[in-house]
Amino acid sequence: MQVLIANEMRLLDAMAADEYGMPGVVLMEGAGIALANAVESLYGPLSGKRIAICCGGGNNGGDGWAAARHLALRGARPEVLSLAAPGRMKGDAAIHAQAYAALRLPYKDSVEAGQLPELLQGFSLIVECLLGTGFKAPLRDEMLRAIDALNGSGIPILSADIPAGVHSDTGHVAGNAVHAAQTVTFAYPKPGLFLPPGDSCAGGLLIDPIGYLWDNLKHESTIALTSLWDARGELLVWPRTAKTLLQKRRSNTNKSDYGHVFVIGGSRGMAGAPTLSALAAQRAGAGLVTVMTAESVQGQIAAKCLEQMTVPLPEKAGCISKDALLLVKEKLQNATLACIGPGLGEGAGEFVQELLSSLPCSLVLDADGLNALASNPSCLNLGAHTLVITPHPGEAARLLGCTISEIEEDRIGSACKLASRYGAIAVLKGSRTIIADPTGRVRVNGTGNAGMATGGSGDVLTGIVGALVARALTMRKNQGDTTVDMLDVVALAVCIHGLAGDLHASRHGEAGLIASDIIDELPQAHKKLEGLI
Repeated sequence: MQVLIANEMRLLDAMAADEYGMPGVVLMEGAGIALANAVESLYGPLSGKRIAICCGGGNNGGDGWAAARHLALRGARPEVLSLAAPGRMKGDAAIHAQAYAALRLPYKDSVEAGQLPELLQGFSLIVECLLGTGFKAPLRDEMLRAIDALNGSGIPILSADIPAGVHSDTGHVAGNAVHAAQTVTFAYPKPGLFLPPGDSCAGGLLIDPIGYLWDNLKHESTIALTSLWDARGELLVWPRTAKTLLQKRRSNTNKSDYGHVFVIGGSRGMAGAPTLSALAAQRAGAGLVTVMTAESVQGQIAAKCLEQMTVPLPEKAGCISKDALLLVKEKLQNATLACIGPGLGEGAGEFVQELLSSLPCSLVLDADGLNALASNPSCLNLGAHTLVITPHPGEAARLLGCTISEIEEDRIGSACKLASRYGAIAVLKGSRTIIADPTGRVRVNGTGNAGMATGGSGDVLTGIVGALVARALTMRKNQGDTTVDMLDVVALAVCIHGLAGDLHASRHGEAGLIASDIIDELPQAHKKLEGLI
């Protein structure tokens, strides 16, 4: 499903009006009907129901005036509380305000924020139409006070398009934002509805086309959702890559058709991380998995990895040393892909940097592998091989030379910077993981839960990404299939990782979830997705 930033939505609105004969005043009418429909379906019956429609002076406010008229036509008792003076209303919004006022329906304009607590008394619902997608931070003090008044009213709030105070493109909250029980977004969802902290403000989400077939405009957004739960609780995913990678295996297949993943990691005291990556890669469908690790922990890993091969490597102070380079490069001649980083330890930094300068295969880079890259970005030389980096916000900040707060304020922008700077598919982990490629295309993951904020979860993700990318690379090599989009391959891996966590949490709750639970659920996650394609 496409997700549109504010500028892209404005472009589509203009195209609909200028090229396809659907003027803005008609689209605003559709938005008003969409809001009235949502009120009726969520909070009906409407007869006699007192509903406050709180409007700003822009087009979002115009949607509210249109909604108020349609609510009145359905027997409700709406009243518009407009923070704008009559002279501030312009264009399509002014037309709908005039149409409502002409019916002699109740409204108050030039309302001040300080008046709202008293004016909102006696209403059973608030329809919030203060700002929409076009606001620019910081918010004026008067608007912040108005948002406080709505949130403090104790009345359920239905927001139009996006809650006031949530940045449409980033989810960033400018001081404060409306906390809606439900949000009706128009045409396509906006990134801020899915990205923290904006996602916690949106409540339940409805997507309404407002009377227009937007897909007919043939617009290709740079951002798409990898997954979305529909009203029936079913998981929706984009179909092509899922169908290609998750199709039923041929009867005459063998392990070489699914790629050979090497996991390079582990150090004294950190044998668990590469073990989890290796087990996850095999469970996610890799044909072969080999772990190369410091010789002092090889026995521990081999005891856990019954289906995976292990190779001991020379070490120094418990970490893989530069003396391992020749052996590692020789072994990787047989690799489809290498996952480098889980449990490596800081002492392996020099080994990683020299390996990155001439790696003979594609790569998933995580954990201490990312830290080694951050300290010497010029070491990277992968040629035509695929590179996937999977940083959490702290690692991303080190890779970009900025603060964690800067990463979190614009997660999509940060992922795009990572992808561009390192020529990689970047997976910025966290609530609503972002996946971006160097061309600026973005995927926003919709699966996963707070229980997955647990040690080892990222190592499991590394293995899943490695397995699916190896599968795609093998298809390219064996079948000449160049149609598989590697961005969507990585996004599918992230989706499966989150879905496995969701399946476990649905039965056992979030609090006790551990990383190995995610691995155990991978076959069921695959099965669920196979049932949708």
